[in-house]
Amino acid sequence: MCFSKAGTSIRGKKKKGKTLHMDNTTINKARRYAIFDCGDDKVEKYISEHQTLMESFRGSKWARAQNHSNDFIKWFEKKVMTDDAIDDHIA
Repeated sequence: MCFSKAGTSIRGKKKKGKTLHMDNTTINKARRYAIFDCGDDKVEKYISEHQTLMESFRGSKWARAQNHSNDFIKWFEKKVMTDDAIDDHIA
């Protein structure tokens, strides 16, 4: 499972009941961090597939890396929703 262990909230144990609001940029960064760093072999295959796709585009290596980082989450969501071979723990 990609995220099998539960941790403590961002706000900590002492601040129960208070909501932490994040803007879309922060939410997207958190999602990207979680997906890229989950360590799941099946997710890693999708990361590699998207990197290969990005290599076909023009631009510097830096620009392709930026595009991969910025575009991967949306691409991954679409891929997961349309791929019949996805395990339940990824979807």
